[in-house]
Amino acid sequence: MNRLSLGVAMTLTLTAGTACTAEPVENLTPEVPVSAPSATGAAAAELNAEVVAAALPTDADVPGYTRLTQQPATFVRLCPSITETFDGPEVHASGTWRNDSGAVYVVTVLDPENAPVDELLSKLAPSTCPERDGNGTKYLHDKQPFTRAGWTGDVNKSLVTPIAGGQYYVVSYLLSKGDALVNVIVDGTLAPGTTGNPAVDETAESQVELVLDRFPA
Repeated sequence: MNRLSLGVAMTLTLTAGTACTAEPVENLTPEVPVSAPSATGAAAAELNAEVVAAALPTDADVPGYTRLTQQPATFVRLCPSITETFDGPEVHASGTWRNDSGAVYVVTVLDPENAPVDELLSKLAPSTCPERDGNGTKYLHDKQPFTRAGWTGDVNKSLVTPIAGGQYYVVSYLLSKGDALVNVIVDGTLAPGTTGNPAVDETAESQVELVLDRFPA
């Protein structure tokens, strides 16, 4: 079985709204408390940047994984084949950690001017995720609504079968609250004859809980 992870074994270009696979990004994650509310206007960009950076996991929050040192463009994704790439002034923070069996990717966004939540969700959260992309990769999805402490969105669990063979498992959370957006993606290998990976599920759940708790109430 091929062992694939976000941005390592999946080497397709990130293009908004097209079939693609995540590439690694890195973010230094300052350990500072979150206390600032969402704000708008150019003068608020620095404040919002502090909020999203403080909501990210630190290296200690992702045990068993190592943070990547490369930082290509940041992306947001729920369905594996639909991606929105941030390559402009969007206020966001992101980080990717990996080990031998998979990766953890987290991005936090707070920019009502340049990255309005409603607009992002309209592109990234269709009623059903595509079952095949233009490269021949097949997907079997289990997409469910998710709510927690005022955050709403979806969790999508995908069994991915690339055209080259092999399979892997991806869990993606895409959640919003007010002007804030959180995307947590965890992938991992599959044992023979299985269609899921409990360790991937548990890691994704724990990262979502951690990040949501670090945003202002």
